[in-house]
Order: sequence, then structure tokens, then C-alpha cells
Amino acid sequence: METFLFAANAVLPIVLLVVFGYVLKRIGLVDDRFLTTGNRFAFRALLSVLLFYNTYNIEALDWSDLAFMLYAVAATLVLMGVGLLVTLRYRSDPAARGALVQGVFRSNYA
Repeated sequence: METFLFAANAVLPIVLLVVFGYVLKRIGLVDDRFLTTGNRFAFRALLSVLLFYNTYNIEALDWSDLAFMLYAVAATLVLMGVGLLVTLRYRSDPAARGALVQGVFRSNYA
């Protein structure tokens, strides 16, 4: 049950935010232009600030499992290379390659 609550605390706020945005768009409170501008602002400005803030506030890193951390980095790099080779071979549209490669190697080692 503890694992479920941990996962719910991580995922539920995002799901509720998406539902909230959907409802606002359905009732006409926001339009496509606002959403495009808001998304651009969130990803280009606010996400950078959040990442800096979270990194700055790390109290201590536990390096006790350095072998696993190195494995995770190596596995991610290998998967990224494989994804890049596969998408270069089978995808002719350059605009879609980045998303496909990211989808192949994206992972959650946290």
C-alpha cells in the first residue's frame, strides 16, 4: 500500500492538472493561443527554474551505490545509441527522429 500511495502522490497531481486544463478549455476559459504560449513559457522558463531550484536544494547525495549509478548511465547511453541507429535507418522524417530516440532511451532510475 505504501508503494501505491507513493506512486499516487507522484502521478495524481499531474493527472488532476491535465483534467483541470481540459475542463478550462471545454468551458472556453482558455484558447489554443493561450495554451501554446503557456506551454512554451512553462517548458522554456519555469522548468529551467524548477530544475535549478531542486538541484540547488539537494542536501546530500548518497554515493553508496555508485556501481548501480554507473550501470544506469551506461545502459541509458547504450539504449540512446541503439535508438539513434534504428531511427536513422527506419525513419526518414528528421522531425520525428528526436521523439523516437527519446522514447527508446527514456527511463526512470529514480
